[in-house]
Amino acid sequence: MLQLRNVGLDYLDGGDTVHALRRINLTLSGTGLVLISGPTGSGKSTMLRVLAGREDPSRGEIALDGENTARWNETRRSAWRRRVGDASEELLLPDRTAAENAALSARMAGWRGADARRQASDALAALGLSDRSRALPGEMTARERKLTAIGCALARDPEILLLDEPFEGLDAITVQQVRELLTERASVRMVVAFSRDPMLFDGAEDTAAELEEGEIVSLRNEPEAGPPVPAPAPASAGPAMALASLFRPRGKAAVRLFGMFASVLAVCLGLACLQGAQRRASALQAETLAAYPLVLGKDSVTSGDLESLAAFLDREIDPHGAQIQRSRALTPQIYSLGADGRIRQVTPDEENGTALWTELPRGEELQHTGYDLVSGRWPNRYDEAAVLLDSQGSLDRACMQALGLSSEEAAAGLNYMDLLRLSFRVVLPTGEYVQNVDGTWGYLGGDESFLNDMVRNSLPLKIVGILRPVQTGAADVRIGGVLYMSELTDWVTESINTSRIVTEQRSDPSRDVLTGLPFNDGTLDSDLAAKRQLLKSRVSASSGAYQVQLYQRLTDDKVDETAAEELLLQLLDGMEEEKVTELFDQEIGRYISAGSLEDNLRSFGVLDAGELAGLRIYALSFAYRGKLASILNRYEQRVSYTDPAAAVISAGASMLESQGTVFPVLRWVLLCLGALGVILASALPLLTRKRETAVLRALGLPGDRAAGALVWEALLLGLLGSAAGTLGALLIQSFVSAFREGLPWSTALLIGAGAAILGAVSARIAAGDTSRRSPAEALRRAEE
Repeated sequence: MLQLRNVGLDYLDGGDTVHALRRINLTLSGTGLVLISGPTGSGKSTMLRVLAGREDPSRGEIALDGENTARWNETRRSAWRRRVGDASEELLLPDRTAAENAALSARMAGWRGADARRQASDALAALGLSDRSRALPGEMTARERKLTAIGCALARDPEILLLDEPFEGLDAITVQQVRELLTERASVRMVVAFSRDPMLFDGAEDTAAELEEGEIVSLRNEPEAGPPVPAPAPASAGPAMALASLFRPRGKAAVRLFGMFASVLAVCLGLACLQGAQRRASALQAETLAAYPLVLGKDSVTSGDLESLAAFLDREIDPHGAQIQRSRALTPQIYSLGADGRIRQVTPDEENGTALWTELPRGEELQHTGYDLVSGRWPNRYDEAAVLLDSQGSLDRACMQALGLSSEEAAAGLNYMDLLRLSFRVVLPTGEYVQNVDGTWGYLGGDESFLNDMVRNSLPLKIVGILRPVQTGAADVRIGGVLYMSELTDWVTESINTSRIVTEQRSDPSRDVLTGLPFNDGTLDSDLAAKRQLLKSRVSASSGAYQVQLYQRLTDDKVDETAAEELLLQLLDGMEEEKVTELFDQEIGRYISAGSLEDNLRSFGVLDAGELAGLRIYALSFAYRGKLASILNRYEQRVSYTDPAAAVISAGASMLESQGTVFPVLRWVLLCLGALGVILASALPLLTRKRETAVLRALGLPGDRAAGALVWEALLLGLLGSAAGTLGALLIQSFVSAFREGLPWSTALLIGAGAAILGAVSARIAAGDTSRRSPAEALRRAEE
């Protein structure tokens, strides 16, 4: 039962207060046909909106089943609207057909799916609109729009059917049909018609009221209270409704979807460009720094003590800023083993060795940063190496011949398979010595037959790949060669130090393992007085027989053993220098080795293996490369070196610094523009749909659900559009080198998800204003 008690409604019109309703008292309940008549401007349309729950009164009380509706929240007000059938034409949505409008109206009243469509079809058929069910309101005549509005209200099966001038614009036959339909409807439900004509139903109405200047001036047969009718359940406004609305034929989803797709695609590709440029700049930095390490040799310090300098740098250099790599004086002895059986030493070689054979930097990062793999694979063991092409990707003929290729093969040009078939052997310096029967060691490196057998049985060095310097534009490798692993140097060093000849020499450092004699310890180079004193010491330590024999050999005189020592000592004091030296060589020199421990260890390769020949400092950034000079200036000695890459490093540092300033700004600008595009694609179209939101609320959908339907729609549209944009960006990135590897897929997905959420939030804000106002006010603002 609906009761209006002293209800009044005022509104402002150009600063003047208009009293649309002054004081209305009316009870509507049960069944029957109610006619409320009055002249134009008497407040009929306003009263209809109040009864439909679309307008809130300014004063008075509306009670439903005895409860004051002023205390209701939006949910309960929406429940009342679902019990009312408002046949106003302003509730027709222009982008939906008659059937779609009627089905939507039924659905908002609580009907579901197929039932809503059946209710719509039956209502339109009863009004003779079956053949016009697919027509849009703009394609209909005034008569058809009037009947469609009535059909939409009837499809709801409402508790109270409200009609405003139901017969206006209808021909006589249609008026009769509609009158009979409404009369039949009044037998089971309450039908309230508002009209200027007091004889609209020819006196067949059950209740009649006359309205003048916002007041009921006469009332006949006020209906009695009937049993309350339960409110239908609210319509669902979740993903299903949003999906159906999104893909309706005239929902313009494709345009909105394209807007979201274009926004996400533009952001992803823009970020891919920026990220790709940053990665390329970082790659150029790493490649340039790998191509131009800071090189320090023995001549870099006055003392030539690189070990102390290396220890200083280990303490001062941040391992996260630069890497220090040591090179030893030892160069592996490598021989080429040609297919024709010809053996030739290729390193160390005075003519080509230093240029052709070099050591790869330690660490995969430096290796892969400085070189590109052209064919084969990267060496990863001490017995593997790679051919290095020049910057143009080729090898000159002299280089190929030096690598062991025949003149014919070199003349035929570069062939990767020929290079990968090259065979080399690594020979140890200690392998050229063979132990004799008496335990001493003999050198056989000069014996050609022995050397050939030794080379063939030495460690094979396999060529497993072909490398080329990275194309940074900074490094220019003019000749090719071979790059061997630093682990090969380590293996050679360990093999030398653990060899038998070195082990024996180190176990007795005073004896020469090559001759079996003691080392001279510098004695042979001593002065005359020292030689004279050594001879006296030998005489005093010798037997009497030796003393007699030596005195007789020097003077041709015989002497008794008791006097021989004293006489010899006197003789040595007066002996001339030439005679002293001759006697020294005869009596002492032939029992002492002519070599030295240092000479032997150098011949065996031990000293070179332990001697630090150079330092290479690989900076990890241009900024830290600039700090190396100040670190070296702090060393106790003056460190001198040349840095041919200083200009390149300085230019690269300036470029990265400018990128570090500009790129973050560009990234934020791009994200803001993308966000603006998402908002325009999601929120602005919804602003044009304020009327639709207001109609949904008037039909009984709560304000939060009306806004939620649009939010769900925007979210689904955002998910589809952003997914398409993300996928498109990743596909373009995989095919277009300008974007390649610029944007990780995880970042692209994050951008897509963020765009969908931003679209939903924008839609919620855009729909919020409409959901907070009354349906009537929302409709008025939408029409504006």
